[in-house]
Amino acid sequence: MEKILIMDLKDFYSQRISSFKSKSRECNRYANLLSFLRLIIFIIIPFSFIGLYNISLLLSILVLVALLFTFGWTIKRHYFFQKEAQVYEYLSTLNRDEIRAVEGDLKGFYDGAEFKPKNHCYASDLDIFGEASLYSLVNRATTWPGRKKVSEWLLEQTDVETINKRQNAVRELQDLVDFRQKLQSFCVKVPELGTNPNSLLQWIKETGLIDNPLKLIITISFFSLLSVAGIVMAILGKGFGLLVLSIIGNIFIGFRYKKNLDNTHEKLSKAGTYLKMYSEIIGFINIQNFKSPLLSEYIQCFSKGESSAKSAIKQLAKILDRFDLRYNLMVGVPLNLLFTWDIWQLLSLEKWKHKHKDDIKGWFDALGEFEAISSFANLSFNNKDWTFPVINPKDFVFKAKDLGHPLIPISKRVYNDLNFSGFGNMLLVTGSNMSGKSTFLRTVGINMVLAGAGSSVCSSDCEIMIRTPFTSMRIADSLEENISTFYAELKRISEIIEAVDRSEPVILFLDEVLRGTNSNDRHKGALALLKQLINTGAVGIMATHDLELADQGLISKGQIKPFFFDVQVDGSELFFDYKLHEGKCTTLNASILMKKMGIRFDYLDTPN
Repeated sequence: MEKILIMDLKDFYSQRISSFKSKSRECNRYANLLSFLRLIIFIIIPFSFIGLYNISLLLSILVLVALLFTFGWTIKRHYFFQKEAQVYEYLSTLNRDEIRAVEGDLKGFYDGAEFKPKNHCYASDLDIFGEASLYSLVNRATTWPGRKKVSEWLLEQTDVETINKRQNAVRELQDLVDFRQKLQSFCVKVPELGTNPNSLLQWIKETGLIDNPLKLIITISFFSLLSVAGIVMAILGKGFGLLVLSIIGNIFIGFRYKKNLDNTHEKLSKAGTYLKMYSEIIGFINIQNFKSPLLSEYIQCFSKGESSAKSAIKQLAKILDRFDLRYNLMVGVPLNLLFTWDIWQLLSLEKWKHKHKDDIKGWFDALGEFEAISSFANLSFNNKDWTFPVINPKDFVFKAKDLGHPLIPISKRVYNDLNFSGFGNMLLVTGSNMSGKSTFLRTVGINMVLAGAGSSVCSSDCEIMIRTPFTSMRIADSLEENISTFYAELKRISEIIEAVDRSEPVILFLDEVLRGTNSNDRHKGALALLKQLINTGAVGIMATHDLELADQGLISKGQIKPFFFDVQVDGSELFFDYKLHEGKCTTLNASILMKKMGIRFDYLDTPN
């Protein structure tokens, strides 16, 4: 079944690649024709004007105007077809990348490493960020708000109502492939689309940049009119005194506000480019008709207020374009000397801020959430055999059929059933080395993360109570903090105990706890921790090599459910099926692996 789905998807994306390649070639052909036509017109212009001038001046002027208009039109259309060709090339690449993603190759996908928190209860252990991570698998957002929102949804589980709304929105978008990929393609026109807008949002919060706007407007208006009068008098040969006076006044005003101008421009200089594209993206989203409540809420958010998000953001981008003229010495210097151009733009920015300061963060959040929904919709489309989990808000349960690890390629993925319910119960998973214990913990944990984000999960049928994963799996020492591996693990366990004692809604994933101490203390400590967690009502999974942890008393009470991963030994060869079995492991393989690595046990029989 999985192979059929993969082949269907690969064929689907391959057909799209061929179509976009063809359209790209067609656009390039039109662009080349227009380029040739432009050259012909450029050659014809002088000859036609000279040739017709002797016949009729009016006719020569009319033909010149017509040719210049046509020349300008060819430039505009040439640029259009070039951009369209780039978009189709990008869409072709995008579909090629989706084939790689379906096959399990996530190299080169944006990994969200900038969003990885330093100390999080599961981000590191469950491979949420980094190369070939869950973020790489999920994210298809191109704007910074979208990329940030995907990371937030993967780092924090939400409430049941929101999950259900997100699931409905994902279902609606999952088959709208043209729409979703068009949404992604806007980044071709503006590579800066992923720029962090925090400096813009900080500027929105600033107040008091201009003490008395009305007084400033009157002052610069007076000096601007004085400049106009000075220019007229200079043209009429009446002297330059008035013009010089207006320039001196404008210079004085410019120095008075120089610090505010420089600080504001530094914060906003990069915003104009991506804001134009934000406006286009929002406009593209706004013309769609959606049925799910959540997507409709985003449309309403973009439309509410005195002006729509599209027009307001576009207006801000235009103001910033005018502000950027200060970079152009040929234009910016005269405009500021004569009309205090930058100060007029500062006033326009402050006016815009006053009008829209309460809206812009909401617009960015809505845009980010829409892109996050689109990302999860792409994940669901690429995995039609996955299911949307039924969320149980009352009783702890994690029931799943054919549960698999989303980051393992389908060709290598092994599926297991899981039926786990009730507070104060722990799964104890034993097994030999390399048998799949740690992978199983990550399988359950990552699917919990996906469910809590409102996504489909890697399972054919799933019922789940949303709880935040809290892991102790990859423990490392820290030279910077002078912390050993064992102490680092104790600190992590302490955090877990505190979370459980505070009755936080967590599900625990513990892999080989207390590995940094001797076997006797390790067994005592692990058993004490296991009983402590059970008595405080915790739920979770503990993986271990310590077979004695499968305490018969706890098993008989139903507080520990023992499972194991088996290994088949044939001489020196090991065979793993990575299937979860009920009970306790009886086959160990550490000595075989050590022998394969060159450790000679015969030395144990040799006298010192």
